[in-house]
Formats: sequence, structure tokens, C-alpha cells
Amino acid sequence: MTLYEETKRRNQALDAIDLLLKLRDLLRDDLTVRGEYQKLFDHLFVDEFQDTDPLQAEVLLYLCEQGPRAKSVDAVVLTPGKLTIVEDPAGRSIASGAPTSACTSACGANHGRRPRRRRAPRELPQRAEEPFSG
Repeated sequence: MTLYEETKRRNQALDAIDLLLKLRDLLRDDLTVRGEYQKLFDHLFVDEFQDTDPLQAEVLLYLCEQGPRAKSVDAVVLTPGKLTIVEDPAGRSIASGAPTSACTSACGANHGRRPRRRRAPRELPQRAEEPFSG
């Protein structure tokens, strides 16, 4: 056990990874709890999906499953339309360095493209700040 892990144990502390692991394990192992959490969300929207790590993706899949049935993440059947992800097709995953298409393919995603980018004109943020700038 590393010093870090020993210190966490001694102080009864959890870090972000511990919390994600416990959440994933709870959703994976307790179908009743998974079903209750699935009811809390009609739709999940994830921007910058390429930055989602595999553990976070597992949690998303369990939450978007079509009823609490799967015994493992590999057996999850997604509820149609419950999960929307947006990723940068030119980007790479920060977590793994994998191309983003590998991330969405792992989730069985249908790929779509926005018809065009829609950005606010450069002057819009400046104009919005004018009333507050003295």
C-alpha cells in the first residue's frame, strides 16, 4: 500500500477516484439503486466527451441503460435518446490519448454532424460587458 493510500485509510478519506469507483460499483452491483438513479434523469448531456475517462463513461452507461438489467457494462442496452454526447472530432482524449471516435464507438454511438458552427460575433461579449464597465 502506498503512503498516499495508507494516509487516506488512516484518515478515513476518499479522493475523486475512490468516489467514482464506489459510485460505479454501487450502480453495477445494486439494481434497485441503479433503477432509482436512472429515474432521476430523463436525459444526460455530456460536452467534451473525449475528456471522459472509462470510469466516468461506465457511470454514464449505467445511468442511461434501458432499465436496470445488465450485470456488466458490456451488457448495457442504452435507452434511445437518453444520452447526448458532444466531442471534438479533431481532438484527442485527454484521459487516454485515443481518438475521439474510439470513445464514442465504445458506447455504440450514432454519429451526427452539426450543419455548421454557430459562434457569437466577437463584439457580443464586449457589448454585454458595457453596462458593467463603469
